[in-house]
Amino acid sequence: MITKKDYYIFVVFFFFYRFLLIYFDLIELKFNNYTELQLIALNDHFIETLWFYSTLPVGNFLINKITLYFYTILDLKYLYFILNSLYTFFSIILFSKILIKINFKKSIIVIFVILISLLMISYERWQINHHDHINTLIFSLIAYYLFLLIKNNEENILMLSLILLLLVLFSTLSIFLLIGIYIFVIFFFQKPRVLVNSIFVFFLILNIGIHMKNKINFDLFSATTVSSLNLVQKTIHAIGMHNFINLVMKDKKINISIKECHKNIYFENELYPEGGVKIIGQHIYALCFFDFENNRYYYEKISNISNFKNNKKLKKAINDDEFIFNNKKWITQFGYAENNLKTAVYFQSIGPYIFFKAFSKYPYEMLVGQFGAKGFLLTVSKSLSWGSVFPLDYQAENYNWTLFEKIISQLFRIFNMIGLSLSIYYVPKVLKSFFILKKMSKIDIFYLSLIFISSIFIFLLSLILCCENPRLIVMIFFLITIISIINYTKMLKKIKFYK
Repeated sequence: MITKKDYYIFVVFFFFYRFLLIYFDLIELKFNNYTELQLIALNDHFIETLWFYSTLPVGNFLINKITLYFYTILDLKYLYFILNSLYTFFSIILFSKILIKINFKKSIIVIFVILISLLMISYERWQINHHDHINTLIFSLIAYYLFLLIKNNEENILMLSLILLLLVLFSTLSIFLLIGIYIFVIFFFQKPRVLVNSIFVFFLILNIGIHMKNKINFDLFSATTVSSLNLVQKTIHAIGMHNFINLVMKDKKINISIKECHKNIYFENELYPEGGVKIIGQHIYALCFFDFENNRYYYEKISNISNFKNNKKLKKAINDDEFIFNNKKWITQFGYAENNLKTAVYFQSIGPYIFFKAFSKYPYEMLVGQFGAKGFLLTVSKSLSWGSVFPLDYQAENYNWTLFEKIISQLFRIFNMIGLSLSIYYVPKVLKSFFILKKMSKIDIFYLSLIFISSIFIFLLSLILCCENPRLIVMIFFLITIISIINYTKMLKKIKFYK
């Protein structure tokens, strides 16, 4: 049995080991301190910048503000690394508590806890201030909440509220995950109480409020302003640059100004085709008539677009951008720089339309894809290619991964990929048993709930994203690992909750 003493020992091991890595410079932490403009935004214009902040979930800007209080007493790269380590630490604690209640031996739990605490260091030090790090903890909380929900048959209102709040603040997929969790709660409880329904309604309204904020600021009803950009990126990578341009140019419903934007990039850019990768990025960000040195558009060139005089949306976007550039430049210093420009968001606005258009015109390329391209099904396989372990070949040129990190990563990669693949056999078996015997054990309900949440996440990522999916799947590492462990255990013996 795991005791408090065991947890105390783990706490010392976990944080002391990381302290030694920092103290002896055994790992490199890369972080650029806040610029003068960013400090102005955080200190003098926090509320206004928070209202404008739209390229990332708003919770990340709140973390920026909190870290500012430590700016003069602690190097921010260490502060962010501590935050990332805390996300991992609490995730491991929740993970261990689940294994304890599923009746695993202490020795097995200890091995997993130690190895995972070492494994996650490579992820913790990667882009230490990146906005995705906290999601590992959020999904671990979701797993633990579902575990308690099933085991104790209690809603646990405080934990549910915390999860929904964190999703709204830090996840671009929050509205889909909120609905997914609610569907599961309805299925499990059949008739949720009024309080549970009220909580979900409240956070749904809060979520819609953030969408409305972005609609007001950028004329885009979305969790972040990169949503259209992602769909353009997915379309280009799935059907190819030439097919993308043909779709844009031949479609009569697309505004002529947007056509001329992409035409400018495609036909007048001297880098094409030799600079294919760079020009694809320009299409994704819609950086036509763009001054890269000053990170702004050549608005005098845009004014030569044939329908410019009658294009009120484009003219408003340009006027707003020019006003901000001249008077409030500090407001655009957080998140993705290009998508703080309303002009860019306007030119990217074809994203949803061209995405569904491509599905009807090129269904095979969008649904399946080709090797080297990014259709849905091949993206699913790519997403799972590292088994939810942080891929050490991702941005490898920026980090000097140790041999130990490579070995432990490959071990967990193989462990999770084989373990997860066993779901192909065990999920139908569990469902068959339910429909025939009309009953299901609590561990199987928990097992299916993890697969349900993970499937929603993987489906959405693979549908709308194309290029960083193996790294993004790290967010559900603990869910995938628990699924794998249960599958392995099913091969060896029946597992039951403690009575």
